[in-house]
Amino acid sequence: MTSVHLGLRRGGGRLIPVASAVAVTLFLLWQLLVVATPAAAHAVLESSDPVDGSRIAAAPGQVTFTFDESVQLPENATASLSDHGTRVDAGAAHLTGGGKTVVVPLEKGLADGAYTVSYRVVSADGHVVTGAIRFGLNADPSTAPVTAQAPLDPVQVVSEAAQGLVYAGIVLLIGVAFARSVLWPAAGGRRGALALRWLGWSLLTGGTLLRSVLAGPAADGSGWGGVLRFDGIGTALAEIGGIAGLVRLALLLIALPWVVRPRRGGPLARAAAAVLAVAVLCSVAVDGHAAAGSDAWLAVPVTTIHLTAMAVWEGASSFSPPWWCRGWRETPSISHGCAAGRSRLSPPSPCSWSRANTRPGDSSTRCSR
Repeated sequence: MTSVHLGLRRGGGRLIPVASAVAVTLFLLWQLLVVATPAAAHAVLESSDPVDGSRIAAAPGQVTFTFDESVQLPENATASLSDHGTRVDAGAAHLTGGGKTVVVPLEKGLADGAYTVSYRVVSADGHVVTGAIRFGLNADPSTAPVTAQAPLDPVQVVSEAAQGLVYAGIVLLIGVAFARSVLWPAAGGRRGALALRWLGWSLLTGGTLLRSVLAGPAADGSGWGGVLRFDGIGTALAEIGGIAGLVRLALLLIALPWVVRPRRGGPLARAAAAVLAVAVLCSVAVDGHAAAGSDAWLAVPVTTIHLTAMAVWEGASSFSPPWWCRGWRETPSISHGCAAGRSRLSPPSPCSWSRANTRPGDSSTRCSR
């Protein structure tokens, strides 16, 4: 049968698992960091008292900010200034209403004039949300100068990118493990599958560590100097997101034996590995908006199911047999050796396109395992 150029020769086979793992990772990061970013939601200010831009007749004793979900207050979370630049705070701000309302106490007997009260809070997903309101006490609030917008914090940007690494790690570790054990069990021992598992574990572990270290400085806005000083790390780790990150790191260390040898043990050991995977997914679901509302009992399981579906879909796609059939030759009649690893749920892979057309003794159709 006339041969057709379809793929790569065996000579470059050693590079295919590494190159494929890098290609899959870059594609997933592009999807997670570029495509999915606009869909990410953060805490939104629903109302304030006094209302932004309002003119009032009596001096308020406090200013309140109400958000659509519970938030965290870092150090120096609020600032209250008169139109002369004088601080008029009367103590530290605090949270009420289940963590959704920020209360900023003000000095008594405020003089007539315009006032600006700014806030800096951390939403459930770790994103820093900033803003300010203005009001006038027997004065027009629009007469005072508008405060400049805070510059983009590079620590916050890196912290959000670290969350993208966590999602990519979920796909490459848990999603690929599912594909290996359920869809293509015969392909699980190949170097490409091992490379993806290790890459996934490294991304998931590294992203979690990086996010835990940067959470405090990102909330405080203390920059890279704050990272070196570990600013706010105690407060950050005491929050639900910090606790979830520590639990996730412990689970990933426990899961190391299955990363090295996924077929370790019998059915009981594999069931334990599945429980570990679900626990890791739950720790990611808790570290976000799902655990912030009053319906957390429903939102956390739903988010965990969503993460599982995402991992299975993307992991199965990245683990498709054509990525790992390293012995591709210049013919569509590729050995049935690779065909043994095709999915139980999908059509035959390219490795089995023309088993029937293979001539006895045709060495060009061999495909190493």
